Amino acid sequence: MTLSQRIAVAALLLLGLMGALWSARNRMAVERANKTVALCVDDVEVRQLAALTRQRPERLLDQVKQAGMTHVAVSERTLGEFLQTGRLSAPNRPPVPPGMVLLQGSYDRGVTTALMAKLPGAYEGGASAPLVPDRPYLGWGPGLVVPQMALTMLDLGVGYDPDTVQMIREAGLLMVARPMPDFLLTPEAVEGSMRQARELSDTVLFNGVSVAGGAGLAKQTAEIIDRNHLEFAFVELVPQDGATNLAAALKYQIIRTHSISQEEMLKTSPSRGLDRFTLGVTERNIRLCYIRLMLSPQPDIVEANLAYVRSIHDALAKAGYQFGDPQPFRPLSVPRPALMLMVLGVVGGGLWLLMEMLRPRDCWFWGLGAFGAVAGVGASVAARGLAEAAFPLLAAAIFPTLAILVVASRARAAGESWAVGNTDGAPRPAPAWKAIGLVILTAALTALGGLLVAGMLSSSAYMMQIGQFRGVKLAQLLPLVLVLGVMVGRTYGAVGAVTDRDLPGSGSVTPPTGWAGLRSGLVNAGEALVKYWHAIAVFVVLGLVAFMIMRSGNESAVEVSGLELKLRAVLDQILVVRPRTKEILFGFPALLLGLTLLLRGRPRTAWVWLTFGTIGLISLTNTFCHLHTPLSISLLRVINGIWVGLLVGIVWLAAKWVGERLLRAIWWTERV
Repeated sequence: MTLSQRIAVAALLLLGLMGALWSARNRMAVERANKTVALCVDDVEVRQLAALTRQRPERLLDQVKQAGMTHVAVSERTLGEFLQTGRLSAPNRPPVPPGMVLLQGSYDRGVTTALMAKLPGAYEGGASAPLVPDRPYLGWGPGLVVPQMALTMLDLGVGYDPDTVQMIREAGLLMVARPMPDFLLTPEAVEGSMRQARELSDTVLFNGVSVAGGAGLAKQTAEIIDRNHLEFAFVELVPQDGATNLAAALKYQIIRTHSISQEEMLKTSPSRGLDRFTLGVTERNIRLCYIRLMLSPQPDIVEANLAYVRSIHDALAKAGYQFGDPQPFRPLSVPRPALMLMVLGVVGGGLWLLMEMLRPRDCWFWGLGAFGAVAGVGASVAARGLAEAAFPLLAAAIFPTLAILVVASRARAAGESWAVGNTDGAPRPAPAWKAIGLVILTAALTALGGLLVAGMLSSSAYMMQIGQFRGVKLAQLLPLVLVLGVMVGRTYGAVGAVTDRDLPGSGSVTPPTGWAGLRSGLVNAGEALVKYWHAIAVFVVLGLVAFMIMRSGNESAVEVSGLELKLRAVLDQILVVRPRTKEILFGFPALLLGLTLLLRGRPRTAWVWLTFGTIGLISLTNTFCHLHTPLSISLLRVINGIWVGLLVGIVWLAAKWVGERLLRAIWWTERV
């Protein structure tokens, strides 16, 4: 690039960095302002544990409170429970209006309120009931007259047990209401359910597989929740029908919740449960921990559960969190001027990549730069949604590719200078240390792209993990394809394709320039003789790429192995924030090895390792795409990934050095 082009690119990147830092500051302020976490236990499980250990529930509630519990989740009772236990029955006593049935038995006022709110045709009957013209007087005792079909609605919620509510209040614990969403098909039914929930809690965590009103009444349900001053607890990783729609209607003012199901608890160790809740709070903005008790055989089951709760409480307290009623995070959005600046930064990275790959004429550079800047800024104003969808994807694809190509060009040039200089007896440089510096430079340039991605997506929707960055998988694939194509084209360049006979210092390799050189290199590569190791390398890389894509996202298609889980736990304990496995074991070590080969003037296999190393840079970018993770955690994860990956890479280099010398000793050959 010319000096003026370099200045233009640097200015655009600087503007992008300013916008990213602006957005990052706003996001980190929102993240730091919410440090209150709720630890919640299930009321039913407390009473089950009390019954199994011959303890009074009141005593057990006091113990879990002393262990650090702040809340108790109270599930709404159902009509089926009352009918099955005989607390309500439907005696065949006339006169009853057609299609109606009389319910009598032992029930509290909450049942009456719930049924009359959710079943518009229901009313009180009996001697105490008021005389209503269309509701006949029932002279055989008090009861509830409900539509006959109500007897089939066994999961219909009928309010909360007043004795349980009183017991929890006397224990000094707060409550989380768990309304039954079944048959809440009208705004009036939802209103009645939310009013009852509000009498005992500020937070609602819906029972079952859906939320009240489902997706069809999300807007109305959100208005009712706001009107009743309630907070919606959104359970991560457990999709409830309508939950995403409701969260969007609430403008993402929700409380992210994590829980381990009762089935999982049967095979989850206390240490694993501790890790899940701790990481959920510190790395995924969880503010309500719904802790299931361990109802499995234990020498002292009560003490085991108390120790489990205490460990979670102490770990979060040590991490700087306080305990109480959870609150949503403050609303967060990207300032429009900051978005414009970041879009310009992406344009600058794109221009640099264009010059690095194709080296077009100056007129193309300035023309495309002007078009990109005007289109990007215009989209930020007139089509903000399009800008926020397209430019993060471009940044995630551009910067890892750019980092590899720029640093590889430097390493190749340095390697050729050394190869020529070494024939004249020049002192040998220290390529390993140069390679380490180049790896750090590569990671820094990639991190700039990651900051741009994170900055453009720093809004409440992404922070609460309701909005999803749709370009994750494409952003993982594009850099690999681009790096592979360019590196192969440069290796098999127009001036003398690389063969097995190429030796360090031969001077037979000249990097292709521009589109013509790149095209000619790809043609040479396509016509080259394919050897077994080529095929093996391609299959290995393709397999790793497929594995990486399947492992991407929040709900991976590939289950994490037990060995990797143990490794993660160890790294979490040692480093506080563990780096990503693919970076430290494969990505950065392969990148270090590939750059070392280029620095030593041996490009024949460097393209394989650099393509492989691109996986580490893609992973680094993907770290910033986890918008539900606090930005400070993401930055620390990136730093840990770089230095740990470099240490593993040094081990790779040492193993390579030992292996080469063993092979030479065994086969007595100087061939590399």
